[in-house]
Amino acid sequence: MGKKLLIITLLLINGSYLYARVQMPDIFIYNGNKYRLLAIGFPNTYLNIFSLDLLGIKPKMLHTACYRGYIATFTINENNKLILNQLYTNNGNNINNEIPVINGILPRITTPEHLIKESLDYRIWDYNNIDLLINYTGSLIISLNRENRTEIIKLNFINGELINTQDVSSQNWRENHYIINWFELL
Repeated sequence: MGKKLLIITLLLINGSYLYARVQMPDIFIYNGNKYRLLAIGFPNTYLNIFSLDLLGIKPKMLHTACYRGYIATFTINENNKLILNQLYTNNGNNINNEIPVINGILPRITTPEHLIKESLDYRIWDYNNIDLLINYTGSLIISLNRENRTEIIKLNFINGELINTQDVSSQNWRENHYIINWFELL
């Protein structure tokens, strides 16, 4: 009986893995290239970078490839500071939702035509050029696939300032980081 239970458990785990949708990653613009945010250094969590609740946003699922309901784009400004540059989010179609201003920026609001036809609860808020300074201390791992090779870079921050970078493509960086975008590793 124990063997059967183990086999059924393994099949369920593998089955859920096979049918899980790849999630849309957050983007990190670095040295003019578009990297994917891959991992965050322990003991930090994603909320240590920034919290949408503090910005007044309560996202709803965009679609099955974006359960969290938003995609953020980060970059490093000319003063080596970490900034949130863009935010694409769904805050539902409820007209009672107040539209928050982020760092003086209001979003462009749209409801894609195909979603109107499907009567889905979507109202897309697209914030651009936010330039919101993020006071983060810790490390971020970003990745870029190019020419059959994955470049993995570790960015170290103190109070939102980029202190140093390391190419960790050939190193074991996983043991000290929480992987956000684990499908990138497949």
